[in-house]
Amino acid sequence: MSDYVLQMKGHNRREVEKEHDMHLQAWLNARVKDTDKQGKLIYKKFIDFYDYEKRRHEVFGDMKQPPNVSNNMKKALQMACEINT
Repeated sequence: MSDYVLQMKGHNRREVEKEHDMHLQAWLNARVKDTDKQGKLIYKKFIDFYDYEKRRHEVFGDMKQPPNVSNNMKKALQMACEINT
């Protein structure tokens, strides 16, 4: 019976995570369509909205750091790398 309870808790947690992801996606879709005061789109290209390479550098630090990464972020990345090795 305890296995069943744990499985149900896991299932319910996954469902809540799915709901969260769906709501986040809906919110992001709305943000992409945002306009400025003149009615022009704020994000003209996807990279203006989400810079994948920059985010990879922030999270993994596996390549040369972009120039706008803060010292605190560099320290956090170093600590994370040390912990994971």
